[in-house]
Amino acid sequence: MSNESFVGPGIRATREPADEIGHVGVIAGGLSFERAVSLASGRRIVHALRSEGYSADIYDLDEALLDRLVDDNVAVTYVAGHGADGEDGILQALLEITGVPFVGSGSEACRFAWDKLNARSILDRTAVRAPEYVALPREAVHRFGARKLIELVRTQLEFPLVVKPSAAGSAMGMTYVSDESGLPEALARAYAFSPTAVIERFVDGVEVAVCVLDLAGNLEPVPLAPLVVSYAKEYRFSFEGRYSADLIQISDAGCLDREIVDRVCSDALVAHRALRLRDVSRADFIVSDDGDVRLLEVAISPGMTDTSLFPAAVTMAGLEFSRVVCELVESAVGRRAGGR
Repeated sequence: MSNESFVGPGIRATREPADEIGHVGVIAGGLSFERAVSLASGRRIVHALRSEGYSADIYDLDEALLDRLVDDNVAVTYVAGHGADGEDGILQALLEITGVPFVGSGSEACRFAWDKLNARSILDRTAVRAPEYVALPREAVHRFGARKLIELVRTQLEFPLVVKPSAAGSAMGMTYVSDESGLPEALARAYAFSPTAVIERFVDGVEVAVCVLDLAGNLEPVPLAPLVVSYAKEYRFSFEGRYSADLIQISDAGCLDREIVDRVCSDALVAHRALRLRDVSRADFIVSDDGDVRLLEVAISPGMTDTSLFPAAVTMAGLEFSRVVCELVESAVGRRAGGR
């Protein structure tokens, strides 16, 4: 593999020979509801690294993980965990204790950003706006009864609504609710994934995703070109819609005004910095017909599957996915050596 740098829109980083990096452990799997997606991301990352001459293998996220990393003399890890197992900060805290550098956000950032309510409490201090919402803990329903709490929700928000778990990804436990009768079932679905449900006003419009690439060789994180995302109508709020190639359509942002493009890119950077994220993130927005921009959520470990948005954004930016993955690994190694 050559020692040259790749150059993208605003992206520059110095390459290191693969044999100087050592063995890369791609951590994926685990026991979360997103295990299959995580493994698919892990396999793609391993393939990208191997194609550039790196030694890399998948390491399942289980109780034997730390021992295997030591036994195999893993020099650097790439956290490809999705769901609580890989994104709630516990794995990252363990890696920080062991001193093994890793691609992805640090443990403290993960702890705050993984939970949507924690993330929104931080982002509410910025100019980034989310849809109007209320939080409803499962324990509150047990103590005060669903009927009274649903009445309170109705006084705060107008239907239709979207109900989702505070701590889950990939549309797990998410439900579109057209009227009050659907709220109890939607809450039950959300509580299957998280002890707190986020109930937010449904905003109709164009869904836009902005991926942020944060490499050690750059002074600032770089937003990649926004992607417009649409799903088959009945799968808009489903896990299947996000991971079935025939149910999702990804295109560039040519249909959006320049002002909107600038706004979502700016908001994605604000969210990345405010949440103290590192290496990669993805901000998902909804843009209404009147140009109102609302942040739906921020992904701290974006998927890397064939239908995931981060690889698509990298390709549309004119970059090679495999080279970007290598740069991320090298950035992590640089942190061990005292870099950012």
